[in-house]
Amino acid sequence: MAAKCVEREGTYLGLGIANLITLFTPNLIALGGGVMRSWPLFKDRIELIVRQNCGLVPHEKTRIELASLGSDVNLLGAGQAWFHRYHSN
Repeated sequence: MAAKCVEREGTYLGLGIANLITLFTPNLIALGGGVMRSWPLFKDRIELIVRQNCGLVPHEKTRIELASLGSDVNLLGAGQAWFHRYHSN
């Protein structure tokens, strides 16, 4: 059952990444947060789904890597959003 959950989540994440690649053709997509501590479980499935769903764009040029900030990236993003909202003027 756990393997099916990992496969399902890898599929959904792969579809989301494929959509980002199709829309923006970025050079890099950095993934972070607590779930990405389990990156080895998701990596192969995500890469397969991206290959299957990015037929019209050069997805090979997009690197998918773990964010160097790890699980702290969420806290930093929230802090940045707060700062810009309350200190931008």
